[in-house]
Amino acid sequence: MKALIISDDTSTICRLDDFLTKQGFGTIIYRWLLKALDNIEEIRPDCVIVSSSEYPRHWKTLVQFLKSGIGGNKIGIYLYEPKALDKDDQKKAVALGVTGYITSLEESELEKTALSIQNFFGKNKIENQIITTENEIKNKENIEPLSGTGHILFTNPVSHKFVKGTYFDKNEKQITVKLDFDEDIKDMSIKTLVPEFTYFYGNESTSVECRLKEILDINGEQLVIFSIEN
Repeated sequence: MKALIISDDTSTICRLDDFLTKQGFGTIIYRWLLKALDNIEEIRPDCVIVSSSEYPRHWKTLVQFLKSGIGGNKIGIYLYEPKALDKDDQKKAVALGVTGYITSLEESELEKTALSIQNFFGKNKIENQIITTENEIKNKENIEPLSGTGHILFTNPVSHKFVKGTYFDKNEKQITVKLDFDEDIKDMSIKTLVPEFTYFYGNESTSVECRLKEILDINGEQLVIFSIEN
């Protein structure tokens, strides 16, 4: 079985890596959440631990993507959060179906997490795997956007499903997007508000509020224009 660790803190990575290995998991380590997100379908992890405090704006997107089933139908999702989530984030975590929380890396807390993992998967299913590191699949990770383009991510406010694509043109007022799957917005009407629309370029990410402005058909290809509200 495979466990995915997402953190940019070396001490956190080492502690979780050691813990998960002892639980019988092969571990895959990512320091950049977006790169992990891009490779979820190929990784197909059984368990994911994300340091949510390091990615306060994007851990929810990750969880929703995992819950979509694209990386597998049964994934244990744990948030490592040394400081308590605020009430809004607690509600979101419950609604999204987070499996559990790790509030510290002390032995007593990790023992509780071990029991949670065993209950989630069943003891007999946890077997030793070869440890895979981020560097071993870096050829899959080094996804460089084409000149003038980048990735976009947002949650469809009607269906609450994860939407992913590529943008080809952006200015202060609008952004033009080619979605991975056109049907992902079929239930959205013109002027639908997207409260958190995130676009990425290289290692940078920006979240803005957008509205669906126009859907174009260019030689059989659907392009979607969003107006930027802030």
